Amino acid sequence: MTVPRVPLFKLQKLYRKHGPEFPRRLQQWYGDLFMLRPPLKVMPPIYFVLHPDHVYTLLGQPRPVLEKPAMMRRVLQASFGNGLFTSSGDFWRVQRKRMQPAFHHAQIGRYAARMVQHSEDMLAGWQEGQVISLGEAMHDLTFTIVVDALFSIAAESLDTALIHQAIRDRKAAVDARLAEKGAELIDEQLDRKSTRLNSSHSSVSRMP
Repeated sequence: MTVPRVPLFKLQKLYRKHGPEFPRRLQQWYGDLFMLRPPLKVMPPIYFVLHPDHVYTLLGQPRPVLEKPAMMRRVLQASFGNGLFTSSGDFWRVQRKRMQPAFHHAQIGRYAARMVQHSEDMLAGWQEGQVISLGEAMHDLTFTIVVDALFSIAAESLDTALIHQAIRDRKAAVDARLAEKGAELIDEQLDRKSTRLNSSHSSVSRMP
């Protein structure tokens, strides 16, 4: 089976052009399974698995799961510990089994109702002529929904400004860690190429 490849620059162009319709357009053009090859060879390819049956095969059956890239595990463990984002194998399956009841379709329905309610509450607070930063508004709405879903408390009871700043700081730290690890992997690849090149030159110079 040949998996279609999507160049990174094309993915970025499609995202800017189609916005929220981006995932649906990709599925229409490339099918239920395709991959993104990052520009740096040291980074693993990223596969998009969009068909529910394929997702179930990967996540819902008692079979070996795909290993997460080592670089991703090293970077994310500092923020998320050894959780579902970073674990793998038998330990991942145990964790996922414990989390599964929270994602039962009946529970998802309750989450959806709360999402709608929070969205309506946000819109009700907007005034005619008011200037709204949609980016900040969506960030606040997402935060409110997540706090309600995870802890069943109102976000208004928390110091949201402090929490938002902590999230931004953590994101900056993760981005810096990714850049650092990416640079290390590039250096390692260059060192290996240099070693192979030197070895090849040495072999040629020893030829009679």
